[in-house]
Amino acid sequence: MSAAPSPLADWRTSPAGVHLVVSLTAGAIAGALAGPSLGGETAGLLAWVVAAAVFLLWTWASIWSLDARDTAWCAAREDPSRPIRDVAMLSISIGALVTVVVVIFRVHENPPERTALAVAAIAASWLVMNTIFTLRYTRLYYSQPRGGVDFNQDDDPTFRDFAYVAFTIGMTFQVSDTTLSKTEMRATVLRQGLMSFVYNTVIFAVTVNIIAGLSR
Repeated sequence: MSAAPSPLADWRTSPAGVHLVVSLTAGAIAGALAGPSLGGETAGLLAWVVAAAVFLLWTWASIWSLDARDTAWCAAREDPSRPIRDVAMLSISIGALVTVVVVIFRVHENPPERTALAVAAIAASWLVMNTIFTLRYTRLYYSQPRGGVDFNQDDDPTFRDFAYVAFTIGMTFQVSDTTLSKTEMRATVLRQGLMSFVYNTVIFAVTVNIIAGLSR
């Protein structure tokens, strides 16, 4: 049984479905308003950047300062909309990457604002992926039986500790000074490592293409 949350955690925590709907609505409004002047592809990229920004700001503002007790409560709280949010945000981020690849390989035909939005969309997708896995690792750790990652410390981990794990994998495709001890945790790390490889490969290819296009 999880300890009762502090008023801070209780006030900040809202259903994952609300995060998803508000983020996507903000993106859709931005894309619709920009569509007539920017065109479909550019407006689509803008919509994703805005949706991702709302999701990221809301999520990290809600969880960053929570202590271990509130982290455990948030992770253990029942919320059926979490898997829907995770799958939706990851799927849209992958779709955004595909759009970026299509757009960026015509870099010599693109106006500067479209190229800038493509770069922003890549960054947004990468940040969303690592944020989703941060939340996932937290839930796995605080599910029963508790554990799955050894942080080599006496204190219970917070969201910041799981962000360290997720972003380390996102940048290096591996864990660093933490030890995994749950099969499901290892499987999740493997999925993130594979996704990170794809993301970082796209980032490298896009960067090379932008530099080559600008030098023409």
